[in-house]
Amino acid sequence: MDSAHQSIAHLRLPCLAWLIVEDEDREHVIFHVTEEGALNLACVRFKLDPQYTDPPKRVSAFDHYATLGYVPAAELMMRGWWLHCVNCDQPLYIHRLKKSKLRELEFDRDNVWCSQRCRRKYESHINHFQG
Repeated sequence: MDSAHQSIAHLRLPCLAWLIVEDEDREHVIFHVTEEGALNLACVRFKLDPQYTDPPKRVSAFDHYATLGYVPAAELMMRGWWLHCVNCDQPLYIHRLKKSKLRELEFDRDNVWCSQRCRRKYESHINHFQG
């Protein structure tokens, strides 16, 4: 790498974690260097109108997940977040689920399913359209 590229590499700022509130029960963590960039990225990714979206708030507790590009769903739930089953959209809140339902939860990266059955339905649907 030449010295110009090395200088630019040193100028790169780390991505930071930002909280985007979509509505009363849907929040997202976005990683970006700036607040404005996080808002723009969230609006594109989640089809939000920037005019009606609150500015993002910093959530430094999740900064260390920036290299992954997501916060694991299990981590979010352990911190008290509501998440929705990727397949059936059922709201999932770890502190309100019975122990038997907690054991049924399925996690993968930043996704959560309410049961193995729901995950299989989702994956079957995805495979149908990819195949």
